[in-house]
Amino acid sequence: MIKTLNKNLEINTLTLKDHKEYMNSLRLYNLLDALPTHRTDDVVARVVFHEKVVPLLSDLKASFTQFLLNDVAEFSSIYSYRIYQLMMRYRSTGYVKISLNDLRFMLMLMDKYPLTADLKRWVIDTATDEINEKSPYKVKYSLIKKGRKYTHSYFTDRLMPTD
Repeated sequence: MIKTLNKNLEINTLTLKDHKEYMNSLRLYNLLDALPTHRTDDVVARVVFHEKVVPLLSDLKASFTQFLLNDVAEFSSIYSYRIYQLMMRYRSTGYVKISLNDLRFMLMLMDKYPLTADLKRWVIDTATDEINEKSPYKVKYSLIKKGRKYTHSYFTDRLMPTD
């Protein structure tokens, strides 16, 4: 069974973004380098991670967005959750400027709400209202024009004091 598990884990690869070349190159690594298969009476698993994966494991806290589950538990809209997650990713700056195309892509809305007015009304307004109402953060946003067309959204947030 351990040998089968080892083979299955070797087949599955972990896709990692190369920090130096960011989006220009992707690397594939095996998650595990070795999984010893000798059995003893004590059931203890020893896992040896691939050498190129170890630095990424030690940097997990910095590479992931952290927030409290209680902050998002009452959200009814997936868009509220995703915009909240975006805000928490950039919490240290207090703002996020994102193109409307990237926002549509992030929210998986490439074929929905082609009009910015509809995106604003049905997605952004609804999500920011819900975040403001049901989380300890207050989010404001503005749309930025380039020429006659809205191209970006600028979100700001701040933590509201608890009563």
